[in-house]
Amino acid sequence: MSMAPSSILGGSLPVAVVVLIAVVRANGEDSAGFEAGIRVYQDVDVVVTQKNGQLLLNCSVKATSDFGPFQYEWLKDDKLIEFEEVNPKIKLLSNGSLYFKKFRKRKRRTDEGDYTCIVKNSIGSVIANHVHVQVANVAKNFTREPLSQEAFVGGSARFECRIDAFPAPIFKWEKARTDLPQDSEKYILFRSGVLHINNLTLEDTGLYRCITSHGELHTLPDVIDTIRWRHSREAALTVKTGEARRKPRIIDGNLNVTTKTGETAILECLVDGSPLPNVTWHRQDRKSLSQYVSYVGHKNLKIRSVQKEDAGTYVCTASSRGFKDVSVYVTLTVNMSPIITTPPQTQRWPRARTVILKCEVDAVPEAMVRWYRDGELIKPGQPFEFRSSSLVIYNVELKHDGYYQCIAENSVGRDTAFARLEIFENNGSPKPPQGLKAHALTSKKIFVQWNKSESPPELPILTYVVSVVAFNGAEALDTDFVIGEEAILNTTMDQLKPFTNYSVYVKAFNKKGASPRSVNVRVQTLEDIPVACPEIILSTNTPNTIQVEWKEMLPSLRNGIITEYEVHYKTKDAVEMVDAVDGSKSFYTIRDVQPDEEYNVRVLARTKKGYPVLSDAQWPWVPIRTSRLISSFPMPHLHIVRKNASVVVVKWAIDDQQGKVETYQIQLKNLQDKGTVLHTDTITGPAEQYVLTDLDNSTEYEVTITARGNGESSGPVAMEFRTTEDGPVFAAKVLNARTLNAATILLTWMQPGSPHRIKQFDVCYQIEMGKTQTCKKSLSPSVSIAGLKPFTKYKFTVRTHFQNNDVKVSSPLIAQTQEDIPSAPTNITWIVVSPGTVELHWKPPASPNGVITSYIIFYNNNNKVPDTMWRNLTQTGGLTQATVDELTAASYFFKLRACTRAGQGRPSQIVVVYPNIKCTSQTQQQERCRPDTIVGPGANTGRRDKQLGIIVGVTIGIVCIVICIVVIVFRNRCFRSREPPPIYHGNGHLPGHGNGHAVHVTTNRLSVPSSDIEALTPMLNSLQENTESDSKGGGTLIVTPNGVRMNGISQSLQNGHVPNGHVTRREGNVHLGNRGSSEEHHGLIAAIQASSESSPGSTGREMSTYAGESLEEIDGSLEDESQLTSVVTAPNGEAAMLKVTASEGGDRPRISPSRRGNGGTGAAQAASSSPTLRNNGSGGGGSSNAADSTTSSHLPSSNTTLSRDQGQGHEDLPPTPPPPLASSTQSSTSTQECPEAPGTHVDSLPPRVGAGILPHMFVRDGTWAGLEQSDSVV
Repeated sequence: MSMAPSSILGGSLPVAVVVLIAVVRANGEDSAGFEAGIRVYQDVDVVVTQKNGQLLLNCSVKATSDFGPFQYEWLKDDKLIEFEEVNPKIKLLSNGSLYFKKFRKRKRRTDEGDYTCIVKNSIGSVIANHVHVQVANVAKNFTREPLSQEAFVGGSARFECRIDAFPAPIFKWEKARTDLPQDSEKYILFRSGVLHINNLTLEDTGLYRCITSHGELHTLPDVIDTIRWRHSREAALTVKTGEARRKPRIIDGNLNVTTKTGETAILECLVDGSPLPNVTWHRQDRKSLSQYVSYVGHKNLKIRSVQKEDAGTYVCTASSRGFKDVSVYVTLTVNMSPIITTPPQTQRWPRARTVILKCEVDAVPEAMVRWYRDGELIKPGQPFEFRSSSLVIYNVELKHDGYYQCIAENSVGRDTAFARLEIFENNGSPKPPQGLKAHALTSKKIFVQWNKSESPPELPILTYVVSVVAFNGAEALDTDFVIGEEAILNTTMDQLKPFTNYSVYVKAFNKKGASPRSVNVRVQTLEDIPVACPEIILSTNTPNTIQVEWKEMLPSLRNGIITEYEVHYKTKDAVEMVDAVDGSKSFYTIRDVQPDEEYNVRVLARTKKGYPVLSDAQWPWVPIRTSRLISSFPMPHLHIVRKNASVVVVKWAIDDQQGKVETYQIQLKNLQDKGTVLHTDTITGPAEQYVLTDLDNSTEYEVTITARGNGESSGPVAMEFRTTEDGPVFAAKVLNARTLNAATILLTWMQPGSPHRIKQFDVCYQIEMGKTQTCKKSLSPSVSIAGLKPFTKYKFTVRTHFQNNDVKVSSPLIAQTQEDIPSAPTNITWIVVSPGTVELHWKPPASPNGVITSYIIFYNNNNKVPDTMWRNLTQTGGLTQATVDELTAASYFFKLRACTRAGQGRPSQIVVVYPNIKCTSQTQQQERCRPDTIVGPGANTGRRDKQLGIIVGVTIGIVCIVICIVVIVFRNRCFRSREPPPIYHGNGHLPGHGNGHAVHVTTNRLSVPSSDIEALTPMLNSLQENTESDSKGGGTLIVTPNGVRMNGISQSLQNGHVPNGHVTRREGNVHLGNRGSSEEHHGLIAAIQASSESSPGSTGREMSTYAGESLEEIDGSLEDESQLTSVVTAPNGEAAMLKVTASEGGDRPRISPSRRGNGGTGAAQAASSSPTLRNNGSGGGGSSNAADSTTSSHLPSSNTTLSRDQGQGHEDLPPTPPPPLASSTQSSTSTQECPEAPGTHVDSLPPRVGAGILPHMFVRDGTWAGLEQSDSVV
């Protein structure tokens, strides 16, 4: 379930914290029997060696568990040593020690440096030793040498030597080139190179010097003889007799003493006076002196085994009776090598824990603590965070196990400690969330969405942890908790920084622990207005200009991309002026200011979100006074005219009525090349312009002009300008349209040429198929279009407005916004299917805002509880109904949400459902509810209506079938009892009444009373008048058996139409038509012949002759057993053809009616191409008179056949017949075949029998059977 940030942080956060605590307690640390598996023995930090000497560096470790053999690596200055390549005299021994056979020190190549030993096992790596190796050396010259001095008998003298040496040097003193005793109360020798001589006598007069050498090398065996000594210059000591009484005096000594813990410190306090003054020591902070305090010589303070508590300021006071006390302050600094007081502990934790490794250090000065993982330095950034000297690891993963080592180091020394961290995964923990998406909502909010994690059914997801961290890893982690079981979950993270890149990931938790983290998604918050103003620097080069420069603002202050600056300036009493400057610049020149005037200037920056509103304290004015005019000499006023991209004309105007100006000095600078002076020229006046040529394109210049005359000048007058870019202008190329969210698209494009040629961009957009266009201005090649419709395709174009007023339009780009959450489902209805089972129906959301992937149905018997306690089920997005069962309460509250890929939409209105009603079971049907079933408000009763409609429809169908059977039975009995009555072709016409057709078995002319015409004529829709026929053609409407109107209007027949060529039997007649049809199919061939009698072209021939001759001709012209064609000439000169053709497979014949013109080439070719049956006795049909030709000329072409929808309103017409021939003069006759009706089976046509007789056949059980000879063919 998605939750609002306020509810997550306010109400659900404590719950989530409790859940996590419970998970941590249930899956806590299990370190029993868990150890690091390795032990390291510390070695010295610094090693001193001799040049070209041998050296062995140890790497001492011990395995405490069986984690495989050790592997050793040595690094020199953090670079891995390749032993065979670097120096063949360096070897790695089997115990890990590093052996130097000959230690080198040269100017270009030396073995000196920092060496690190790394030990590896199957768990990880540990830094076992880190040592600095340096060759012993001593400087050639002393930094301080003894100075000559005078002293008095009974007094004291002090000499001092200093020299740079490694290791620390040792000193010896000589008098007259003879060593002074090292252990004497008269001569006190300090290790720092100081010599005290106490209780002086005249014999102490002489020359003194010090000698020094490397210090610790004296401890090495067989080396002392090779050590070189350095000798200082000699200093003279003159001892004189003095007065009986001298005031106390403290001879200058070392007032700042630095030592290390555990060593001995001596604080000097050498006094002189007569009598010898009394010396006392105390601490300035009044603390008691250490118990290890003693005195050396005459009251020099000696502190043994110094501790850091001994550090402080000590006061030495010399007192003598009759004189004022004299004091000196000596500061003691005690340094301490780092000591790790709380080392990290070996730990074992499940995944997704936050692990803290402590490393508390005591050191003076403060130590720098570095953390290493498996020998590699850990840099700050997620998931690692440093808290003081401790290391915090957030959301640990399996990849984070290994050895973690802290190394504390200061100027005195170093200490190290390490621990093993093992991360394991509990069985049954969830899988990582999938489908993580994130996009920015505002400058401080982002929207995060993901899919539900997979988890075992018995271990439901307890909570999700959403983590957000700055992409550079420098900022602290922000975490949110989300509880829910929906398929798609989301949350909103706020309190972020504007225009900052963040990395987002999600983890799922159940009782067994945490899932692996999802993939990281990068998202950038939107821009905002700046929160500060730029810092400016002002200068004035001329009396009429002020140069303004500003520094680039920090990203945290500008909150986006600076698109424009405003330079504000004013005098004390004048109106404030504002100049706009392009955001890419960092300087501006204010022109036409008054000389020797104080101005106040400040600059404001804006992003595309606008300018900030700052107070005067946040946006202060910076004052500056312009320079004074040198004289009242006339001053030119400049004007720049650009001729082209490389030529500029500098024009000026000057008020020189007195003719003072003699010359003009012109200077040109390139501002983009640090103000380099490119050209200086002097021209003689009077002049008003100067042409600058060979300028670079798109370059900023400054031209300065100075008017001179009679030893005076106007002072320089400067103006900046920028050359244009040469070449034609082009339209912008749209590079990318990135959808930021469901309503915002970020459009970026390539800037067409130099930005200084461009005035502005207009980004125009509209819905892809829409007509309304909206345009937005932009000064930079990117713009964010907001307020768009979700999941909608938009068309974008970029119009570039150039400085020369040209406008270029880019090619359109189609981009689609992201999906958004849909609106609520509507029109929710329900019906009770059975007790405890309800069927819901609803309509999709009015605003889907995407593809509806699913519907979530929430229901509960208490609508006061939060959504997390409602029961729910999910239905696929393609369905708008669902069945909910197991409803045991008396009533339930239902509401629905629709889901898209963007998440869940808003909930629908709550509907109350009452599921407990009585239902009955009916035989052989599923259980139905009684009529008194309770239906919810506005319920859809369509289910009962559908059931009632089915019952009524089935009943009507059965009644119709029974009526049809009764009608058929009675009609068959009537036909058997009497001769066939006159059969009228049911096309709506009677003989002698227009163009109707009739066939009768008798030879008498059929006479029909006028009173029976209406009863005998089936109802037909009115036919369209034949507008194309002329007076010779009559107006008669001729309809062929295939339903094609011969005078150009296609009208499908209901009577006389032969759809499929089926052959059936009806009382001695061969009937070609559909099985079970009535007189509407009577007399196909004979009906065509009979149509000629009543037409105007007929000669009134008798019906019997018409029929008889037709049968004989049909029988006589049958020449081919495979096909039978009947051709009848109509009065208008056109023939109707009936063609019976056996299929290639021999399955069944096909009977195909077709049309053919009377005579002409088409008829001749048709006759020659296939055997035909002709009627030579058709009245008027045998001659090709003018009337026939005229009528034939009006035949429609094949493309004039109307579709079924173009008929005269017949909605139940048979299939559209084949199109007629285009013209009677066509080269061949096209024969269209009608489709067979299903169920008809004709094996083959019968062979030809006796001449003049057509055997009447019928189909019985799939074979042909003969009938009695008949005088007519029906």
